[in-house]
Amino acid sequence: MLSIALAVFFIIMHDLQRIRYDQNSLTHIDFNAVLCAELMITCAGAFEGIRMVYKEKYIKAINIPLMQAIGWRGIFGLLTTALWGVGMNYQPAIIPFNDNSRGVFDDFMDISKQLQRIIVAISI
Repeated sequence: MLSIALAVFFIIMHDLQRIRYDQNSLTHIDFNAVLCAELMITCAGAFEGIRMVYKEKYIKAINIPLMQAIGWRGIFGLLTTALWGVGMNYQPAIIPFNDNSRGVFDDFMDISKQLQRIIVAISI
C-alpha cells in the first residue's frame, strides 16, 4: 500500500512540475485534462490498494496456495485479453484511435502474436 501511495504521489508531483514547464514553452495548456488525469491516477491507486487487500483476505479465507491463485489469474487474464481482442477487432473507432488501415480499435493479428508470446511464457 505504501509503495502504491508513493508512486501516485511521485506521478502527481512530476505532472505538476511538467505544467510549470509547459506554461513557459507551450501557448495553450488544457489544465482540466491534466487535473482529470491526476484524478484518474489517484482513483486507480486507491482501487489497486483496495483490490490488493481484498485479494489477500480472499486467498487466506479459501485457503489456496498463492502460486496457484497467481497462475489462475494469468489464465483468466489471457482469456479476457483474447475476448476483448476479438471484440475490438470489429469495433469501429473514432478519429484519434483509428490509426490502422481498417479504422478499428485494434488488429487481432497483432494481438494474437502477443498472446502467443504470453502462452509460451505461461507454458514454460
